[in-house]
Amino acid sequence: MTVDGTLFTTAIALYYVIVSTLEMVFYTEVTSRGVYYMRLASAVAEGLIMVVVLLSQLPFASQHMHVFRYDMFNMHLLIPVLTILSFMINDSPIGRLTFRQKLHGLWFVTLYAVVMLTLVTAGVIPTGRIPYYFMDIVHMHVLASIGWLLLICFISYLLSYLLSEGNRRLTWAWFKNVASR
Repeated sequence: MTVDGTLFTTAIALYYVIVSTLEMVFYTEVTSRGVYYMRLASAVAEGLIMVVVLLSQLPFASQHMHVFRYDMFNMHLLIPVLTILSFMINDSPIGRLTFRQKLHGLWFVTLYAVVMLTLVTAGVIPTGRIPYYFMDIVHMHVLASIGWLLLICFISYLLSYLLSEGNRRLTWAWFKNVASR
């Protein structure tokens, strides 16, 4: 998820830069809900990367990942924090999102899970190469697999909710402060 999520974030960031540049050059707003939802999905993916690392791998950092090594720190903590801050501060909110609209924040995580779990189940990815222990559904009880899936979905939705609400509140507070000057 780390590399795929970061590549997705990079692609979305480049798209966002192009759209923002077009808006500045032509003095028009071309961003849409789709752009907002893509940035939300990117922030949720990066947030999930950070949560997974902090909850599952950080306690074992000395023997597993060395999360404070320069490259690991950048990929698992710094990039997610910067992506989340960028979304919450820079993206124009599209109003209070409904339950269904917040689900847009989960589409990359869902796509990644479907592809990875299909590859794991088909044996394309050998057991030793599965990126996270909770994705080893071949060697896990069915209820454990369902439990992990529900937990990841819940965390992703919670991130989508918190990020969209944080974006809406921080942006409006910023506009209020600018307008009062």
